[in-house]
Amino acid sequence: MKQLALFFLIFILSVSANNGNMNNVKMRSIVNAGYKNTLAVLTVKTRIMGYISSLSGINLFEKDKNNRQMPELANENRRRIIHIPDILGYKTLKCDFHMHTVFSDGVVWPTVRVDEAWEDGLDAIAITDHIENNPSKSFLGGDDNSSFEIAAPHAKQKNIILIRGGEITRNMPPCHFNALFLSDVNKLDTPDYMDAFKAASEQGAYIIWNHPGWKAQQPDTCKWCDIHTQLLEKGQLQGIEIFNEQEWYPSSTGVTTKNWLTLPPPIFMD
Repeated sequence: MKQLALFFLIFILSVSANNGNMNNVKMRSIVNAGYKNTLAVLTVKTRIMGYISSLSGINLFEKDKNNRQMPELANENRRRIIHIPDILGYKTLKCDFHMHTVFSDGVVWPTVRVDEAWEDGLDAIAITDHIENNPSKSFLGGDDNSSFEIAAPHAKQKNIILIRGGEITRNMPPCHFNALFLSDVNKLDTPDYMDAFKAASEQGAYIIWNHPGWKAQQPDTCKWCDIHTQLLEKGQLQGIEIFNEQEWYPSSTGVTTKNWLTLPPPIFMD
């Protein structure tokens, strides 16, 4: 009686499972007189596993049943294409010259900034971690050049132009300034901010006044101070940032026009 019940169970399972073929076990083989009941039990077990696989979507016959790969959840790392025409005689590059990492008040590792730039369709970036008022210095090693040095090999691999830079971070006036195309950011870490501008200028830096209408330092106006005139006359101020994150500063356009500052700063690279 047990054998008869087992036979009917196997028969029912086999009819509804691809004509009795699952995991290379043939249902017809159990009706041959020479096969033992162990083959029938194996066949039933295989059928049950097949049904579980069909209902759950998990292939129980995979080599590693405990690690199923799901490539559909992987980041496809697609690069956004930004279409901006070239100017006759020049190549137009899409750039971001103001960003931070964990080496100042950013929240990501320097190589992540490179990946973000690549995915956003940029051609060139400058990592400009704060030189002063850096909350991470007590937790991380390295110096003011570390973020550039860590990111540089990955930028080369991603074909992203990486510019060495740093942000001179002082109270208003003069406020915050990005110095680009530096050779050594550490030399800008000085008690007197005028010495920092001098060190940047001696390295041939391109210096930009950041977020001139930032409410944390200029809550009611975008004020041009005497120190800004001094920096301009010394050749230590070349541009002004009119857009930062989710803010733009309309009144700064008048400042740039009056003082012949670049807006936004175009940079020509060989």
